[in-house]
Amino acid sequence: MDTSARSRRPVTVAAAVISAVAVVAVASLWVRGRSLDVQYGLFVFHNAPPALLLSWLGRLVVVRRPGNRIGPILLVIAGLGAAHCAVAALADVAIVRWGYVAAITGDHPLIPAEMPLSASVPFWIMNWLWLPQVVLLLTVLPAIFPDGSLPGPRWRVVPWLAGAGGLVFGLGLVLDAWPTGAWGTGETPEAVGTLLGLGLLVTGAATFLAVAALVVRWRHAAPAQRAPYHVVGSVFGVVAVLWVAAYPWPRLWTPAVLVGIQVLLLAYALAAARFRVHDLEPVLARSAVATGLSLAVTAAFVAVVLAVGVVAARLSDAPVLPWIAVGIVAVAADPVRRWARRRIDRLVFRLADDRTVVVSEIAAHAGEDAAEQLLRRVVDALHRSTGAARVEARLSAEGLQGAPEAAAGPVAAYRTCLAEPILSNGEQLGELRLLTDLPGDLAPGAAEVLADVARVAGTALHNSRLSSALAAQLDDLQASRRRLVEAHDTARRSVERDLHDGAQAQLVALRLRLAVLQTQADAGLDPLALRDGLAGVADEIDATVETLRTLARGLQPPILAQDGVAAALRSSARGLPLPVTVAVDGFGRYDAAVETALYFVCLEALQNAVRHGDAATAAVMLRDEGDVVSFTVSDDGRGFDPVVPRAGGSGLTNVADRLGALGGTLELDSSPGSGCRVHGRVPIG
Repeated sequence: MDTSARSRRPVTVAAAVISAVAVVAVASLWVRGRSLDVQYGLFVFHNAPPALLLSWLGRLVVVRRPGNRIGPILLVIAGLGAAHCAVAALADVAIVRWGYVAAITGDHPLIPAEMPLSASVPFWIMNWLWLPQVVLLLTVLPAIFPDGSLPGPRWRVVPWLAGAGGLVFGLGLVLDAWPTGAWGTGETPEAVGTLLGLGLLVTGAATFLAVAALVVRWRHAAPAQRAPYHVVGSVFGVVAVLWVAAYPWPRLWTPAVLVGIQVLLLAYALAAARFRVHDLEPVLARSAVATGLSLAVTAAFVAVVLAVGVVAARLSDAPVLPWIAVGIVAVAADPVRRWARRRIDRLVFRLADDRTVVVSEIAAHAGEDAAEQLLRRVVDALHRSTGAARVEARLSAEGLQGAPEAAAGPVAAYRTCLAEPILSNGEQLGELRLLTDLPGDLAPGAAEVLADVARVAGTALHNSRLSSALAAQLDDLQASRRRLVEAHDTARRSVERDLHDGAQAQLVALRLRLAVLQTQADAGLDPLALRDGLAGVADEIDATVETLRTLARGLQPPILAQDGVAAALRSSARGLPLPVTVAVDGFGRYDAAVETALYFVCLEALQNAVRHGDAATAAVMLRDEGDVVSFTVSDDGRGFDPVVPRAGGSGLTNVADRLGALGGTLELDSSPGSGCRVHGRVPIG
């Protein structure tokens, strides 16, 4: 057995013994048929539940935080409570044997001197045994909360005052129920009243200083660490004021103590589960604490309703009232439990929104937000509604193992992950993850909330991607139209320049030549010389016609309209300095715009093979695929990297825009040293 296990054994045995004593004592009263009001008068309800809870809570603190004094103090309080239950059970046995079977109330007629020692001694111990528990709860615990030490040396006065006040007050209680005392509850000696008053004053001062120490520690804590003080500190303060103020009135003080103890325990459990007080949260998972708190609230509701029914029946002599109370409990217990669970879940799991609100919020912004903004909204909503310590959203494109696309909550080594894929039409777009320490730390229904949000997020991300793709296509379309306009303008200016510098210049020169010949003819030029001049004019006319034909072929060759794309490409390829083969597969005649686009794209690819690729051979394949026609132009040139922009012309870009205007596509397949392959498709529907 290791050292840690050996060190845990004594405290585990102590907690088990305390619990066993409390359970046996209460069970003995039930077995003997003692009524609830008798057990209430013996303060069993005040001591048994705290003994069971605090014994194991103290054990957890001792094991997980050995240097924290709160653990041993909780064990001491639990032990005193169990001892009180045991003494009360013994006292009840002796009192019943003596002949007193009624409940012990604040104005009971019992006089210690008239009772047998077997009854008066336990009765006397019960009278003061509760005091150390109350003093520890009201003074020491708030002064050393939550790390088990005082805020500073000057606060040592708190335990000294608590000890002095408790000693004086306890001395008064000891004398008040002394086994040989011949006075009853209304005949207390003056010395006892003086001791009780002085002890109450000193204990009240210690309580005030303990709460002040808690306030000082709260003020010195960082804003993120103040939450436990809000819960525990406020409850300690309110309970302390009520107990001290109600002590002179026993009928009020007894139920105030009962309610105050339960409220303190609930507050402490809430702080331990929600704010990691003493680092108990990995042991006391939030779901277990929430379940316990909701059951406690339900049990309190049931007890109050039944008690009201019993008391009302006794006061009015109406035996039907308890049955009415039972009916109310039967009808309202489950709604009260569900209402309590919802409220407690919000407190324990730090829930700001429920399932409906979260899904509605995500759905409402699904069509408005970009993908990144939508994911940020998703993780924030899940962080508010699931109790997860951290929420992450990852996209498949970025890798599910890399950094999250969006996250909410601190980064830590969490041991539990609840993941849900983000799907759309069967495709996984990403994943949502809830991270925490234990599965029980997630709120009830967290898996359902995660699944609902993932479904909505999948649809929203799919729509967002479609919107982004459509926006990109619109941008490409606008850019393509702009390039087409610019290309048309460039082509028009080129035609204007070619006409001006070529055919127009030749025609002007021809006009001048004819004017010279006319002048010479008027002057009686030799007919032979005139004939030679006219022959030169004819040659110039032929050259001008050829220039115009060449220019017309650059715009659109007549053979394209007459015989189609394949014939036009074969005709143009004959003028290139490399052999070109043109093959067809079911290829025929098509709309003029389609044929023009195919002709110029293929011609541009062949010219690029000559100008940039230094190709030795090239091939063109034209194919009819039913709804579309395709083309492939391949060469054995030096190739290039399509990713790296090339200096020079933009011929392929322009013809790609021409294809895009017809709904077609263009693909380049090339790499350095392996030639080039240009492939395209154009719909012909």
